[in-house]
Amino acid sequence: MFILQINKKIILLLIVIACFLNGFAQMNIQSDTILYDSLFKQAKYYAYNGERQKAINTCRVLLAKDYNSDVDVLLGRIYSWTDKYDSSKIILNNVLAIKPGHYDAYEALIDLEYWNNKYEDAMKVCEQALIDHPDDEMFLFKQAKIFKAQNKNSEAITTLQKIIAIDTTNQDAIKLFSSLKK
Repeated sequence: MFILQINKKIILLLIVIACFLNGFAQMNIQSDTILYDSLFKQAKYYAYNGERQKAINTCRVLLAKDYNSDVDVLLGRIYSWTDKYDSSKIILNNVLAIKPGHYDAYEALIDLEYWNNKYEDAMKVCEQALIDHPDDEMFLFKQAKIFKAQNKNSEAITTLQKIIAIDTTNQDAIKLFSSLKK
């Protein structure tokens, strides 16, 4: 009976220790998540406030810790803003390979190709984005802008009409539509 009481106390002690360690592990995971999120916010702050190298360095620290497609998309955008076209394209295509249909990666890649006057490439990405996100107003609007840049005004008008049919209050589509109808 004495041995049984000791075994119960040992089991109880082991349960208390296990609970303590589990709680500590949970706190560690939560603090790691908070730190990661904080660093990601800092990277975005740097990126959008012109401190591109600090943003790149922060993204690299985050990616070394754990892969995150949102960090990679931000890094791809930063590279596009700093004229590192090839690096940006590789990163953004990699995101789409790992996470097919990634909305923000499509958006960034379309912008990259469009800003570099690579309208055919931008259109290919836009068409794939619209397969994965049918009737998405933003991708349709980007498609209309690409058509306009290629002097394919009738295709741009048709695309803009589709957007306006989806959302009759879309001011960007209405404004571009009006400018093309003149």
